[in-house]
Amino acid sequence: MKIRRLQAGDGALFGEIRLEALREEPFSFAAHLSDYAEFSSKDWGRALASRTAFVAFDGDRPVGLASLLSEALSRLAHRGMVTNVYVSPRVRRAGVASLLLDAVETEARARGMVQLELAVNAENAGALSFYESRGYERIGLVPRGFRHGDRYFDEVLFALALDSTTGLA
Repeated sequence: MKIRRLQAGDGALFGEIRLEALREEPFSFAAHLSDYAEFSSKDWGRALASRTAFVAFDGDRPVGLASLLSEALSRLAHRGMVTNVYVSPRVRRAGVASLLLDAVETEARARGMVQLELAVNAENAGALSFYESRGYERIGLVPRGFRHGDRYFDEVLFALALDSTTGLA
């Protein structure tokens, strides 16, 4: 398995794996497949430019994604947001998600970030367990954090202290 940071010209690749994620796991993301129905290659390039994205490859086939969003404001620049985490069903439980998070966490540390944050659908037991196993701590809950059709989903908020081995406290 190879992890690669996407570059400016990789918008189409970003779009390919992002659309797969939304098709395969419609309840795991706040975004909906229809939000991107009219996206062009240029639109995907702009979406990629707003984040640092890492893709896992099985051979030459993209099988996973994780992104890091950073804050532009100086008082918030110490924090990063982990988003778009997805692994194709065919390679789950093979350590791909850990490799992707390793890449995101390494990038965040290199930028001087001391805390990562993320949100998970409260009904996604596998993801909740995974992040906790990585040292992420639950810091809150957003009731009805996102809606799919006429159904609401709570989101569990997590944070990871990158500058400590003892957690957030």
